[in-house]
Amino acid sequence: MNEQGPVEVAFGRVEAWLAKHAPVSYRTLKAPASPAGITVAEAGMDVTLPGELRALLGLHDGTEWCEVEGDEEGELDSAAFLPHGALYSLEQIRQAHTLYANPGPGIGDAALRFRVPWAGDDEGFHGLYVEADGGQVGRFSNPPEFWPLPYGTIADYLTAVADCLESGSGPFAEDPYKVPGLAAGCLLWERPGRTVPMSVEWVPLR
Repeated sequence: MNEQGPVEVAFGRVEAWLAKHAPVSYRTLKAPASPAGITVAEAGMDVTLPGELRALLGLHDGTEWCEVEGDEEGELDSAAFLPHGALYSLEQIRQAHTLYANPGPGIGDAALRFRVPWAGDDEGFHGLYVEADGGQVGRFSNPPEFWPLPYGTIADYLTAVADCLESGSGPFAEDPYKVPGLAAGCLLWERPGRTVPMSVEWVPLR
């Protein structure tokens, strides 16, 4: 049996929690990305993905929205079970990376190609990136802004998520703006008091 790395261990904890408590979010997880697919994506982006992102893609090639019973308006993002959105597929990573890293007219900047988006909103306008060199996790937004987060690497970030879900401990447990809660079988992180879809009830875990 192959020994699991830190990403596999951390995300395994998150995945087990979803399977038990948020089955709709759990169903959004896609099959693993192939090593060949990852290599092709790296060539297209002209960047080598850090090992932890490759490991995460080797578990799941992102997520895929699925219908939520009771969400009559289709406002609930069943795949956005991380504090900063949904896991990106290889294709979404490529699209978001192209948006920020391609030089020329618009917002692109060639210097940003070593910051690889890996989670966030569907449009790639805000979410999480990882430094291709070193693996530091940070946030990005549009217009292009990038700033590091105190969670370290992807494995550190996922461990913080798992700690919060399992025991209410860690940095996310102290964040008043990212509170985990359940709505119609989905895990969503909201700010208490913020307006959420009226067709479902969001119940905070803390």
